[in-house]
Amino acid sequence: MCFSGSFSQLCAYNSDVRCTMSENQNVKRAEPIETCSYKSPCVRHCCLDDKDICIGCGRTLDEICRWSSATNSEKQEILINSVARVQSRNIST
Repeated sequence: MCFSGSFSQLCAYNSDVRCTMSENQNVKRAEPIETCSYKSPCVRHCCLDDKDICIGCGRTLDEICRWSSATNSEKQEILINSVARVQSRNIST
């Protein structure tokens, strides 16, 4: 499995997550292989709030800039954090 937790939490704005598992029987289970490809959570509603957080996708300016060079585990962390920010903002309003 490529990530733990709820798929809907990680991918609220990322409906195109593709995962493939290695068929190589010599790969040890303790050695994770990054085979997931995460689509950008951008929803084309780009506007930063006073904390430099996009009101569309919930990513910080730094996370937006790092996305294209981030590893899959970094992208997973960005997705988790951005979804939490969007949900928190929706609860507050």
